[in-house]
Amino acid sequence: MTASLKSQLLDLLSQWKSGSITERDVHEQSEILWDSSDWPEYSEDDIRSIEIEVLLHLDILHLQLIIRDDIPEIERFLNTQKGGEQAAWKRWSEYWEEIDMDLRCSELKDHPFYYVLSPRLNRVQKED
Repeated sequence: MTASLKSQLLDLLSQWKSGSITERDVHEQSEILWDSSDWPEYSEDDIRSIEIEVLLHLDILHLQLIIRDDIPEIERFLNTQKGGEQAAWKRWSEYWEEIDMDLRCSELKDHPFYYVLSPRLNRVQKED
């Protein structure tokens, strides 16, 4: 039996946080996971929706500009207890809305992984 999606994601995040893998590795492993199944859609009041959301975000982390600093919030979201889904989704949305994406783009403009793959960063480069 394979590990649960949640445990696989937490392990991936742990490896990234420790520096044993890079952003590119997280993206590639998430892409493999994403492509490994036809993931169902769940409503936000279903705990399984959280795992799918995190997998989707990690699969496109280069476009979402997800960085190591985001790991604690991602782990918090993944560790939501049954019954806390609606509050967790609210926190999750608020977290991403509060990030200054212009600042993040500027900070990542010289990072090879994000620069190469993110159209948002390519715009910033051209404006400089």
